[in-house]
Amino acid sequence: MDNIRNGLSEIPQAGRGAFATRALKQGSLVAPAPLIHIPNKARLTMYDTLPPDEGVISRNTSAPVHQQLLLNYCFGHANSNVLMSPYGVLVNLINHGSGEKANTRIVWSKEMRHTEWLEQPPKVMEEDWHSGLSFDFVALRDIEEGDELLIDYGPDWQAAWDDHVAHWKAPDGSNVYDAAYELNGIDRADSTLPTMAEGGYGGSVKMWIHGAYIEIAGHESPSHYARVEIVDRYEDTNNGEIRYRAQTFKEKETKDSQTEIDYKLMLWSLPRDAFVFDDLPYTRDHVQSWSFRHAIGIPDDMFPNAWKLNATTAAA
Repeated sequence: MDNIRNGLSEIPQAGRGAFATRALKQGSLVAPAPLIHIPNKARLTMYDTLPPDEGVISRNTSAPVHQQLLLNYCFGHANSNVLMSPYGVLVNLINHGSGEKANTRIVWSKEMRHTEWLEQPPKVMEEDWHSGLSFDFVALRDIEEGDELLIDYGPDWQAAWDDHVAHWKAPDGSNVYDAAYELNGIDRADSTLPTMAEGGYGGSVKMWIHGAYIEIAGHESPSHYARVEIVDRYEDTNNGEIRYRAQTFKEKETKDSQTEIDYKLMLWSLPRDAFVFDDLPYTRDHVQSWSFRHAIGIPDDMFPNAWKLNATTAAA
């Protein structure tokens, strides 16, 4: 199916979204989505660690700290531990549209490998590692080419999101936070990069230079990219463009587990496009312990009674 393309969502701060590549009639199939079944959502819980025991690090199961990001892309129900994670093409980019804003909904596919699971307790699914169920994303009304596709994530998701927004406070340092995807964005040629004397980029991203610019300077490039720090910034007297002087380096770990910087080359007259960025591990906002986590809701009218907590308790 190629009914979906990705693009920048029309919803403020929603990131990417899914858009229709063609006109779709009401009731028509937008996209199929096979499902990875997760019988117990507790498997997505993240825990603090215990002190290493002979070099082995173990989870401290009495100290949960957060849920895995995957939870935000799973479908579930407030009265169940079951989660369903779709892996259809681009369906995970379909954002929330409450009530009449939604133009798409999910239904169970007519043909599934294990239709009987809808009538059985979740423990049955634990014995099968293959996908057994699937959703169809179906148009609720006529959708025009280019329309953003939206589904209603449900009242429980909406209540959790509203509570998150109401109580969220900006963490320390957020005013100087930089994300690699923004620094590598389409407007990067118009942005000015700070030098090390100006503070650089702190502790959120790593800066690299394309190996081609090392070769242009007459040096052999050991790889496609090299770590780099900006020494200074100046205006090219010939064309008025901003240029950079930067120094490549490598990080080395000493015997006492300290990081040592080994400077290599000084490069001159570098344009803004010479530099690329990636995020340091665990610095992006979506991996912080205060970030939002909640499953998308499976509507009551299609959620199996056999998966509800009262039913599974009775079956046990």
